Amino acid sequence: MAGATVALGSILAGCGGTRQDAHEPARHYKVSVLNASFPTTQTLSSQSALTVQVRNDDTQTIPQLAVSVSSFNVNSSRPGLADPSRPVWIVDQGPAGGESAYTNTWALGALAPGQVRAFTWKVTAVRAGVHTIDYAVAAGLNGKATAVLAGGGRPGGRFTVRISRCPAQARVNFDTGKVIRKAPAGAAAKSCVPAAAGGTPGVNHGTQGPNDAQAGSGSGSSPNAGAGAQPGSP
Repeated sequence: MAGATVALGSILAGCGGTRQDAHEPARHYKVSVLNASFPTTQTLSSQSALTVQVRNDDTQTIPQLAVSVSSFNVNSSRPGLADPSRPVWIVDQGPAGGESAYTNTWALGALAPGQVRAFTWKVTAVRAGVHTIDYAVAAGLNGKATAVLAGGGRPGGRFTVRISRCPAQARVNFDTGKVIRKAPAGAAAKSCVPAAAGGTPGVNHGTQGPNDAQAGSGSGSSPNAGAGAQPGSP
């Protein structure tokens, strides 16, 4: 899965030469992605939540549960740019306490057998069009501990998202004082979002449900609760 891979390799800490991955077990850990959700229709300047919920289906504790997300940015083809990277989504808030030294990777620590942990990003769309976003789950930060599904595939997935140029329709709930935003619908929506090349975009893994969550291949007591998997490195 391009761009959604936890960095691998031996990293030396300081001048002493101690390997950062010296205490990371070299083994596979079975996991299920119980939920992966992201709205597939969004509007510019509106905030959305990307959530990935992972369960440890192994008999051993996962040393460092991590999720990498690619495509918050895209590379511009305009020549002469010092930095070709341009944001599609601005990350307003990542998983609490999950910052890591690796680009686009968040880690939430050890996960005991049978336990579940959720990663949530609050992001704001800033670039209209049709975009894809990938995520991948890992069991460590250095490549020795790897996460796998019960069937042997790598846990991860993709969303295809239409970001409208038109602002969200907003109204105020006078009982609560909250602003309620709703994406344009019907003909208004079609005039705001360019069509994807080759037809209407869709989710690459599983099918898209009514709550913009991927159906898929969990294991254990809830085999149908997990998100679909895409082969590749976590």
